[in-house]
Amino acid sequence: MSNSVSKEHQGIAASIVVTTVNCSISSALGISGTVEVQVGGSNTGDYLAGFRAAQYFGTGVGGLAVLLALCFLLHAHYQQKNTSRQSAVEGV
Repeated sequence: MSNSVSKEHQGIAASIVVTTVNCSISSALGISGTVEVQVGGSNTGDYLAGFRAAQYFGTGVGGLAVLLALCFLLHAHYQQKNTSRQSAVEGV
């Protein structure tokens, strides 16, 4: 991210990234708490099922994050590859 913006805007960019991460953590924690209560609430008495469901939700969100990061990585790789090909063709 630091290479994408100029020096005077790096602080703002970092602030936006940190804010996004904090909002994501807060949202995921709230949703996993809701999953825990709905699956294994006090009515059923099966607290471990709720904990397990919340853990599965967290694992799923983590897996989705890995897939999304992989997509961004592949996109950046192919974009850089195409840019280097175009510059090689234009240089000839």
